[in-house]
Amino acid sequence: MIATTEAGPDQRPVWSGKTLAELTGHEIGEALVYLADHHPDDEALPRALVASLNEAALQSLYEGPPQLTR
Repeated sequence: MIATTEAGPDQRPVWSGKTLAELTGHEIGEALVYLADHHPDDEALPRALVASLNEAALQSLYEGPPQLTR
């Protein structure tokens, strides 16, 4: 299960300072949980996050795991 965020109430999560392209899959998951908990009416950002996650997943399917590519 993905935890919401390890940052305290007065701190921003580490992933909040990254661009969409810099986020890892785990960070995208954390961001989605955070948005669902804190901004349930926001639709644009979760859609962008899911699209980025899908793109990364598809790319890994075509290219294979990084340790197998040359």
